[in-house]
Amino acid sequence: MKRNKPLRAKPRPYSPASDAYGEPAPARKPRTQLQRHKRTSAQNAERRAKEQAWQRGKGLKPVSAKRKAENVERRRAVLAHFGENPVCQRCQSAPAVDAHEVVPRSAGGSITDTANIRAVCRPCHDWIHANPADARATGWLASGNP
Repeated sequence: MKRNKPLRAKPRPYSPASDAYGEPAPARKPRTQLQRHKRTSAQNAERRAKEQAWQRGKGLKPVSAKRKAENVERRRAVLAHFGENPVCQRCQSAPAVDAHEVVPRSAGGSITDTANIRAVCRPCHDWIHANPADARATGWLASGNP
């Protein structure tokens, strides 16, 4: 008795939408929010610096005794100021969560002077630094000692 040869299917041409056997390729999963996030060059530089510092074993630069004392004094001044002004001093509606310095440290302002501290909410603080010309015109930023 003769055996019949099994029938073979004709090979299908390859297309990227199908696998090697001509079957449709499985649908790709959509990327998650974290996968889509692209870091900025500043974020990449900061991450590299932290990794290099960790690899060197040095970690962050230690804070001097003078700066520690100044930070303690600033915390006390800010807490006292927030006790007097629990609501944003700019919009007068949201709770104050940030301490804004009218004269920045880079312009000679003191971080412990209560006359230089304003209690503001986060949106108002963002607005002040995003619109420096308008903030200067309305008195929220200054360039010299208060």
